[in-house]
Amino acid sequence: MDVELSTWYAPYVCTAKARGMVSGYPNGTFKPSQSVSFVEAAKMLAVNFGLPVNQKEARWDLSGQEQQVWYLPYTYALARKDALAPSIFTYDQRITRGEMAEIVYRLSTDTTSHATVDPLSGVIGPSGAYRTYNMLSSI
Repeated sequence: MDVELSTWYAPYVCTAKARGMVSGYPNGTFKPSQSVSFVEAAKMLAVNFGLPVNQKEARWDLSGQEQQVWYLPYTYALARKDALAPSIFTYDQRITRGEMAEIVYRLSTDTTSHATVDPLSGVIGPSGAYRTYNMLSSI
């Protein structure tokens, strides 16, 4: 793992890895200085909140060729709970602390079925399932 033991976050990363809360990248790295994408956050949240994840949803038919898309089961799990922040529109989007806090709040309080109002614009965001479908069309 590429986490220096002298860094302030090392104990947290090591504990989270030992408890199966995070896994890092397939090559064994964690990339602690890199920001977290929505799909990476979706996997961490779905796993840690024990959301039902259907690996069959990883299959995506793009132009007649079925592909495995590792993150789809996790994003669908969040979408089914309507736990997506209204400001998330793409899979590769970097997630902010505020977006992460909103998703955690929605999952923790089981108030995920309520519309979320964007505090900056006052706009009520569309449901997670609708936005997940629209994000898929951009793959």
